[in-house]
Amino acid sequence: MEVGFKMRKIVIIFLFIFLLSSCQSRSQSFDVNSFTEKDISVYIKNRSIQIGMNRDSVEKAIGKSIESASVNNILFERYDGVELCYRGDIVAGFSIGLSTDKETKKSCRIYRNIGLGSSYEDLIKAYGDGIKVEYNSYNYWFDTSNGNFKKLITAQELELSDKDKWVGIGFSIENNIVTLITAGYLKYLSKCE
Repeated sequence: MEVGFKMRKIVIIFLFIFLLSSCQSRSQSFDVNSFTEKDISVYIKNRSIQIGMNRDSVEKAIGKSIESASVNNILFERYDGVELCYRGDIVAGFSIGLSTDKETKKSCRIYRNIGLGSSYEDLIKAYGDGIKVEYNSYNYWFDTSNGNFKKLITAQELELSDKDKWVGIGFSIENNIVTLITAGYLKYLSKCE
């Protein structure tokens, strides 16, 4: 009888340690001053789609698009949960929340685990302060001219940097909740309008 009690006690302790470690791994923290190209990627069906990927790689990862349209030599293709913007055969940007169904778009997240329905507080924890564009829009711009992602946070930094090397990610917020995510290289996305 004594052995059974000790064994249950050991199993309960291991179970508790396992649950505690599982909870800790879910609440990942990020350095809001250090960014890479992963930070401007979207996860669809648990597969990473990064700006700069070619269409063949995208289709191998998540399948063919559901529908497409072309505007000013830029191809827009809709997949389950996300719209991708192609310049040639290269992903130049993406958006989550424009025309996707509610269930699918909930599963799309960006690298720092922000998705539709995330709180504004979670966004700030993941990316730090952004540039407030409008009442409910926060943008994060990065200068990639030196091969890294330098976060641009002041008007002077924005004016002095090479706009052709800007990559950005924007979040629309309503009632403290993320409702739209867009990202891409400015030189491509500005030509989409």
